Amino acid sequence: MIFLLIDSFFFSAGFITLGFMDQAPLGRLLANIECNATAAVNITHHFVGLMVSKKLKGCIVFTSSVAGFIPTPFAAMYASTKAFISQMAACLHIEVQNLGIDVCAVHPSPVSSNFYDKVEHKIELMEAAQKSAVPPQDLPNAIFKSIGACALHDLGGMAWGTRMGTFFLPYNFFTKAFAFAAPYLQDYKTHNANRK
Repeated sequence: MIFLLIDSFFFSAGFITLGFMDQAPLGRLLANIECNATAAVNITHHFVGLMVSKKLKGCIVFTSSVAGFIPTPFAAMYASTKAFISQMAACLHIEVQNLGIDVCAVHPSPVSSNFYDKVEHKIELMEAAQKSAVPPQDLPNAIFKSIGACALHDLGGMAWGTRMGTFFLPYNFFTKAFAFAAPYLQDYKTHNANRK
């Protein structure tokens, strides 16, 4: 009998549902949670259990997002699941690091990929952020450098800028500020027309 022992896991699956939460089909919102969060719990639970029982050293790396640490209107499920992934990674890092298992969540800045190709709503702020996207081949080396170095790693200018911009102010400040500014944004005006 041959056993294949895997000691490194990289979670990058994810998709985004854009638009007002009440306008999105509930099934799509739940699928967003399943893909971005629940599947990671199921797979992580299985393989961490195997790694611990077999006394394997290794790593688990999750791709999270800068969206997980700021309010992200029009992408509530995406932002929520990414906050979940980062928190889970940080907690798991504490639980298993002394067993020789490194856990890290990386928060890349926008990446040039097919991620945004099939979104239902076009959001101007997101399209503007995509203009600063980095090519996917720029990420692997930075991700590998994260292993064993930290539990959470911000990669790229947008991630660093957002982290520094939110460091000194409470989360509630940004929530209130975004709520005040939202009615003046073109994205809000365009998509809110159906709600009146």
